[in-house]
Amino acid sequence: MATLSCKCGKVVIQFPTAKPRCTTECCCDDCFERLNFLFKQGGPSIEHGIFMRTRPITIHWFDNRLEVMQGSKYLKFYKLRPSSGVINMASSCCNTFLAKENPRYQGNTVAVFEQDFGEHSYEDTANQYHQPRPVVHVHNIKNMKASKPFIRMFPNHWLHENVQFLHPLPHVWVNDTGDATGSPKDWETTFEEFMEKTSKPVRKNAPGMDFADLIACNGGNIEVASAKVLLNQEPSRSRDTKEAAIVTSG
Repeated sequence: MATLSCKCGKVVIQFPTAKPRCTTECCCDDCFERLNFLFKQGGPSIEHGIFMRTRPITIHWFDNRLEVMQGSKYLKFYKLRPSSGVINMASSCCNTFLAKENPRYQGNTVAVFEQDFGEHSYEDTANQYHQPRPVVHVHNIKNMKASKPFIRMFPNHWLHENVQFLHPLPHVWVNDTGDATGSPKDWETTFEEFMEKTSKPVRKNAPGMDFADLIACNGGNIEVASAKVLLNQEPSRSRDTKEAAIVTSG
């Protein structure tokens, strides 16, 4: 079974399977901000390619059943905005992002970001990376048997010149009318497959608690990210995410 841990190792969470339901890539501003918000509170540095918006975040979608093996007292929950339906889970001990849950998947899946806690040089004042110096690869997910990403979300949140160098995958984003669209022409088939995988009910008697139960055990406390912290970032490269229009954002 796959296990998820924070950078300092005080929180360890186990999933009921070693293999996630599926794996995707995401370029959206909100997923970047989930990591950036915690970084600004002393959390793990953001990997060079992700920070420079040249490498998408890899997301593994697991059953919404989590068994906290250790560190339940260090769990905390937050939203990026008061209106957001997406709730994020992090560790209070080292401000590591752990997972997010979107109610549009009907409580069946949680999304986990693949992270490497290897050391990187970072210039805080300019908020820009020097040449990265990975020392040791320390991955947040262990004992996982994941397949390669099969779809990429929100490439329109990136500069076009960065997107064109990515390996080919079906793309899905939000158009000017607020509807989901994509490329190439058969993107809808792949997107339907994604929705089927992420919305399928969790098998009965799966071990662990669901995301809502973990929040309840935490007293129902959900922090809202400070607007001041979120605004203290690079100028946006694209339109704002319209979370109401597509299920993968917010």
